[in-house]
Amino acid sequence: MDWSEKLAKARRGGIFEPLKDPDYFSRVELWEGTIRWPNGADVCPDVLYERVSGKSLQPFESFGSQQMPVDELVEEIS
Repeated sequence: MDWSEKLAKARRGGIFEPLKDPDYFSRVELWEGTIRWPNGADVCPDVLYERVSGKSLQPFESFGSQQMPVDELVEEIS
């Protein structure tokens, strides 16, 4: 995955600026379902999924019509 276009837009002095250095960029680590760097810069897991898979995630609000009343939910998981 090529991040050069995004990093080119990184603000001077911003949290993503150090990632322009290939040596620093290579210090990436897996963290809580996403990737991050030693300075705390990270990528939202949803953004990472969409970039890797090429698929868009369904907005959370679209699940609103499928909500189940709490008492029905308790019965279903009991």
